[in-house]
Amino acid sequence: MYAAHVDIGNRGSFFPLGVLSESAFKQQFAETGFWQKEEGTLLISAADTPLAGHIEFFKPVGYWDAFELSYQLYDQQFAGRGRVSEAVQLMADYLFAVKKQYRIQLDIVPENAASRRIAEKCGFQLEGTARGAFFNAGRNQDLLIYSLLRDDPRGEADYWADRLTDQSVESARSRSSPSRIRSSPNANSTSSSHRPSTPS
Repeated sequence: MYAAHVDIGNRGSFFPLGVLSESAFKQQFAETGFWQKEEGTLLISAADTPLAGHIEFFKPVGYWDAFELSYQLYDQQFAGRGRVSEAVQLMADYLFAVKKQYRIQLDIVPENAASRRIAEKCGFQLEGTARGAFFNAGRNQDLLIYSLLRDDPRGEADYWADRLTDQSVESARSRSSPSRIRSSPNANSTSSSHRPSTPS
């Protein structure tokens, strides 16, 4: 829903504040469905709401053999229930299963403790700090770079990989969790060229 995209009040302290115009937003969906070979957006939804947030993947640097993930919850009432961790695990499973990229990364503002926990829970390893790399809310901020390689141990993510071998993502999720991920014309897409990961 475009209303969620332009409501910058739901972005918390760490998500970029850029927005697309309504015409550009609708044109992008009409042309791509917010899903292309090297970038895509899915909704995070739950039994009680079809629009709890979104998760997206994109190439962080053109010549890297990598994807970056970014995510946002649209209201604090959706936080603390494991939805974003599950979305990150399932998106990583999907990308490693169908794409050639060897690396998935999360770029996280150091003060964003919730996203740092999500990264660690999903098996991502902290590589270092990109100093002053992210301009948002009127100032340059450091970014912590977390990565997950195709061959890395996944921790809780292995739980999902084992159970998704012989069944679809949707059927697995419907049996194990009230939340789910699905593609939708309502999926959010920020206009910032850099989209650091945050659960808002």
